[in-house]
Amino acid sequence: MKIKWKKNFRSIPEPLLKKIKGLNTKTVLVACTKAIKHSDIVNGLYKHVAISWDNTKDSLISRGRVIPNPQIGKFSLRNIDGKEIVRKDWPMITKTYTWETPNYGDSSNGYHDVSIDREVYQREFLPPKGLELTIDLLETQSVDQEQVYIFKFTVDEVIDVKSKDFEDSLLYALNLLQENIGKSDVFSSDASRKDYLRTVVVDWEILPPGKRNEIIDRILNKYRKVTPEERDRIEDRYDFLAGYKPEAYISGTSGFQRYFGAKFGDNLVVFENLRYGNAIYVMYENWTQLSQKSRLELLAGSQDDFDRIVHSDTWKERLGEILQDKLNR
Repeated sequence: MKIKWKKNFRSIPEPLLKKIKGLNTKTVLVACTKAIKHSDIVNGLYKHVAISWDNTKDSLISRGRVIPNPQIGKFSLRNIDGKEIVRKDWPMITKTYTWETPNYGDSSNGYHDVSIDREVYQREFLPPKGLELTIDLLETQSVDQEQVYIFKFTVDEVIDVKSKDFEDSLLYALNLLQENIGKSDVFSSDASRKDYLRTVVVDWEILPPGKRNEIIDRILNKYRKVTPEERDRIEDRYDFLAGYKPEAYISGTSGFQRYFGAKFGDNLVVFENLRYGNAIYVMYENWTQLSQKSRLELLAGSQDDFDRIVHSDTWKERLGEILQDKLNR
């Protein structure tokens, strides 16, 4: 199955550098958590990191440690074979090239050597690191009646924040993880299991504020059939939320895949449904974790971290009261 994610970074993402400064730690690990659907495992999307499904035993297979396949990307190849780079910042050197040529242009007269000197750039060989990925299954969840496996992936290199090659080592490890998993992050080397689980998020599509019709079209384009009545309903709900000036719009792709969201801050997101009859969910600090759950799972747990508003005749008034209260704090 073809890998469908962005493979590499040209430079270290600025949010990760800021995160490292905030960790106040001497050493970090490049690692990430990822929620992987059962269907993606069955279809072989993670077979290259030794995660697969045994149909005969109806069970998950994961080796726990794996050296990335060099065919996955250039950093996985470099991890095995090393890399030779041309050092244009070093002084050029004289290199002599020699080859045989026929005497007087006729090979029957024998051969003689011809040499020529040229100024060339020096080359440096960077040896392979042979880094492994450690793979841990943290949790199993059910999202929209499909099993979802929460994995932690770790590059097995502890990186010293104060070392002179810190940024080179960090970028290398980030790219190694990114091209194999489609996600990357950094953690303190002594981070706990809870620290990792806090970062599990659904793959949302973040849509910055823009033209109204373009955003609505992008939200609705994921669905095969949208009736004129449904579009009118979504436009009305979009217009209501837009009046409170959200910083971004979110289109769900997992547990809340039929929802779109208006994000007013890191701790305030409103989720609206594309279908009539479902409730609105106003989520707070833990919205990234809560939004992984199906509606039944959400309602079965604690409801202290969200408000649920049924689409009654007064839903706009109720939602408006909550938004005004939260945004004015």
